[in-house]
Amino acid sequence: MKPKIWAIFSLDPILTGEIVIHLVTARGSDSSRIPNEDPSGQSVILSSAEFRRIMVESHVSSEEEKATVLEAQRQARDEAMDAAEQRKAQMRQADLSRQKNQNLSELEAEARDRAQYLLERANTLRMEEEDEVKKLNELIQEVQCHVVRDAQIQEKKLTRTEWLEEEKRLDAMMEVERRRALETQEQIEQLRKQQRIK
Repeated sequence: MKPKIWAIFSLDPILTGEIVIHLVTARGSDSSRIPNEDPSGQSVILSSAEFRRIMVESHVSSEEEKATVLEAQRQARDEAMDAAEQRKAQMRQADLSRQKNQNLSELEAEARDRAQYLLERANTLRMEEEDEVKKLNELIQEVQCHVVRDAQIQEKKLTRTEWLEEEKRLDAMMEVERRRALETQEQIEQLRKQQRIK
């Protein structure tokens, strides 16, 4: 049995608020003073969780504790294997009883056949629907391709028409400019002739 220890914490107002710890045990009592400031400047303050972690990690297991842990692990493994064996035995028993009762009544056999037929029919319909969906998707993609191609062709035709119209307009403008130049040339020639006559 561990001895009981009592700890009494108090502040000493005379020594600028130092904490005084009075430990009282069955063997006697002792007092310790904890200063407000660390005289060395190298003390480390640990949280209670960190302190517990360090204490747990620093614990060195004795041979008895190691043997106890190994024994507990072995026992747990044995229990798991026994439980697995029991489950296997129950499953074997269930298989045997199912094989004995395998002679189904006519009604159960008919229900089983009907369910099998419905399942096969549902799978067939699903496969057909998948094929139809695939075909519809292919048709949609083809239509989209045709629409894009037609739009490109139409745009090309429109661009060519616009280009031809622009060519015609430029030709007409050049023709007008050529005629003006000819008229201007003729006027200049006439003026020269008139000046020569005078």
